[in-house]
Amino acid sequence: MILFRANSTSSIYVRLLFSMVALCLLITFGSCSDDDAPAEITPNPDSEIYFTGSLDFTSDSGEAILSFTTNKDWSIDVSQSGGDVSWCTVFPNKGKAGESQVSVRVARNEGVDDRNVVLNLTAGDLTKSIVVTQKQKDAITLTTAKFEVDKNGGEIQVEVKANVSYEVVIPEQYQSWIHEGSGSGQIIMGDKGHNQMHEPATRTDMDRTVRKFYISKSEEYDKREGEIIFRSGELEEVLKVYQTGGGILLLTKNEYTVSDKGEQIVVELNSNFDFDVKMPQVDWITTTATRSVSSHTLYYTIAPNGTYGKREAEIIYYDRNDKSVADTLKIIQVQKDAIMLSQKEYSVGMEGGTIRIEIKANVAYETFIPEQYRGWIHKGTSTRGLSTSNLSFIIDKNNEYNKREGEIIFQNGKQKEVLKVCQAERAFLNLIKNEYTISDEGGRIAVELNSNFDFDVRMPQVDWITVTTTRSVSTHTLYYMIAPNEAYNKREAKIIYYNRNNEGLADTLNVV
Repeated sequence: MILFRANSTSSIYVRLLFSMVALCLLITFGSCSDDDAPAEITPNPDSEIYFTGSLDFTSDSGEAILSFTTNKDWSIDVSQSGGDVSWCTVFPNKGKAGESQVSVRVARNEGVDDRNVVLNLTAGDLTKSIVVTQKQKDAITLTTAKFEVDKNGGEIQVEVKANVSYEVVIPEQYQSWIHEGSGSGQIIMGDKGHNQMHEPATRTDMDRTVRKFYISKSEEYDKREGEIIFRSGELEEVLKVYQTGGGILLLTKNEYTVSDKGEQIVVELNSNFDFDVKMPQVDWITTTATRSVSSHTLYYTIAPNGTYGKREAEIIYYDRNDKSVADTLKIIQVQKDAIMLSQKEYSVGMEGGTIRIEIKANVAYETFIPEQYRGWIHKGTSTRGLSTSNLSFIIDKNNEYNKREGEIIFQNGKQKEVLKVCQAERAFLNLIKNEYTISDEGGRIAVELNSNFDFDVRMPQVDWITVTTTRSVSTHTLYYMIAPNEAYNKREAKIIYYNRNNEGLADTLNVV
């Protein structure tokens, strides 16, 4: 054993030497222990939700603070996999181990879709991701800002794109002529697959819907303008509706029949403008009063008619700015003691039937059918108005081969009106002989045919029969030349006689 003896100075030196060695060993072993420890990233309580969920921003610009603690140096970056990420920035983007804070800033979102990026926070070999999302800008978009509709109105359609729920508002002052149509709100598949129309305002996709509106017919003279508003909170889009106007001028009655004694007539006329009046150049119609307002009542005095002939005149009402907008009033004054028939002659087919006639008269009259016509003309039912009678007469079927005419008389003393009735004859067509056989030498044949109408002839498509002469009278004799037959076989052809208006009425000649 070797013993060292040292003085106090040496002892102090030795103790200091041992302390320095121990400190170096402690630092060395401690440093090796930190490098080997697993990396840790611990969110502070106020930022923990950002790591477990997401960091959300509204469409406005904004800033949020991420606070965390690491046991190693760290860095943070914005993932480039999502396209443009320039709208999101972080500062600082790296730091030392310990407690740190990072500012996350976003620019205002002017788009109509939401957007997101991923922040990757790395400490050693550990990475944690934080999702940053920003809401879209609320938007309502119309495919057109205006519609122009003619005065007849009709349906209009507008496609609405929106990423918010909205309401359709038609201001009260336009509700009398703008109405939302049936089937409005039909959904078109959304730009990103949505097919729901009214989702909450936090939605991210644009829906497309078709809104239909019905525009009423305009009765205004001037052009009119309306609005349809699509509104979501303070956000709104306005669809303008312009409708052309035009003059409306309508008489409630266009014709007046006045007795020979004369009278005052009241004319009702509706118009949406101040119209002008063109009076006829006659002295028997005078204006009593004229009012030029939206609903018009006009008065005219008709002087007595002292003649036995009726007289007529027209009054024209028109727009001085557009003479195509007009209406005409016709005034008819009958002659003294008149009986007026709506029609003076009727033509009836052979099958007969019922005829109806309107009679206007200012005197009492009798109706009778002369005896020679009573076998086939019979009186039917009748109705009578204040000054108009509606009579019907039954016409029997005509079984004769001649047409016939009859009369119906309406009479008051010397005043008489005659209705003429003409009925068509029964049509007939027949050949005296339906077949002719000719020798091979040919020759001419005479064909006799009876008919009470002008018939047509359909010749066969052969070259050995030719027409010599044709007459179209009540009794017909038709001549045909038959050429010699040079063949060893007989030949046949058919000639058809028919009514062009009724081909079922026909007869056929067979030539052998």
